[in-house]
Amino acid sequence: MYICDCLKGVLILAATFGLFLTRQNVGTGLIILFIMGICSNIIAGIFSPASSSLLPNIVEKEEFQKTQSYFSAMNSIQGIAGVLLAGILYALLPAYILFVITGVCYIASGVSEMFIRYNYTKNEHALTFKRTFDNMKDGFLYLCGRKSLFMVLLMFTLINFFVTPINGNIVPYFVKTDLRNAGSYLFDRMVTPEMWTSIFSICSGITSTITAIVISKKVQKDKCGRGIKKWLTMLSGVMILIAAAYFVFVQKGISLNYFIISFCIYSILFAIISCEVNIPAHTAVLLTVDKEMLGKVMSLIGVAVQGFIPLSSLISGVVLNKYGTARLFAFCAAGFVLTDIIVVSSKHLNEI
Repeated sequence: MYICDCLKGVLILAATFGLFLTRQNVGTGLIILFIMGICSNIIAGIFSPASSSLLPNIVEKEEFQKTQSYFSAMNSIQGIAGVLLAGILYALLPAYILFVITGVCYIASGVSEMFIRYNYTKNEHALTFKRTFDNMKDGFLYLCGRKSLFMVLLMFTLINFFVTPINGNIVPYFVKTDLRNAGSYLFDRMVTPEMWTSIFSICSGITSTITAIVISKKVQKDKCGRGIKKWLTMLSGVMILIAAAYFVFVQKGISLNYFIISFCIYSILFAIISCEVNIPAHTAVLLTVDKEMLGKVMSLIGVAVQGFIPLSSLISGVVLNKYGTARLFAFCAAGFVLTDIIVVSSKHLNEI
């Protein structure tokens, strides 16, 4: 973990230095950013399963749900603070100074992780590319032998696949076209179109924080499968409603402001339901997976969830460009309904 964070910090600082030296050459700067992005995601792919598999070594089993809730609340607070600070700092400081601050923060994070202590058993096998793929294969075979866990993997993958277009494609497109070209919109004297993106994020972040804190106070259940199914069905309903809201309020030209209000409500409801699905599901994985297999399983989940994001973005971009926002909303809503049908019809999920 600390090697990954320190590496990422050094990578960002090196990229910043390169951007500063080539600040007159936009093409070279873009190449540096692409390389940094690729390397950064590779490092993140190593860091995430390592941090997830560490948790059972430092937290008691009965505290898993509470710990997952705290992590979720912390991430939400970071998201809110990041949105606010990014706007303020970007207005006050040059971009390369922000890169330097980010790089230093990663290195400081790596240093802080050096103080984590737990009982560590050194792996007898040297880490190679072949060994890495063998570990992923072992993790996949392990999940195939435990159909309840495989269903959790499938659920996470599908949810992420169909929610990515909402924030990654639809919201930016709505802000840059519908909102910016509107003669007037809600609070237009105080809020720029771009600021509504931040407002949607803040609605989601605050709600996620509160929901995670509430969940942390609940008693950790032995079985959460039925509850996950219930919340996932609600999520499908919310997705259908927001897709219908765009079609009625924006596509039909009834009221842009009604859709803005609807999306704020959607952000709040989505945050609540996501916490009610993700926190128990992650807790169930930690409780169910054998300790020695946890790193392999978490790596596989990370690869599956993150690996389909580019494909999701590509498909949603094509749909958005060719058929418009309303059709893309319908595509996402239909995807969530399909996910709900697959998960709810699975008897294996009831085992966790």
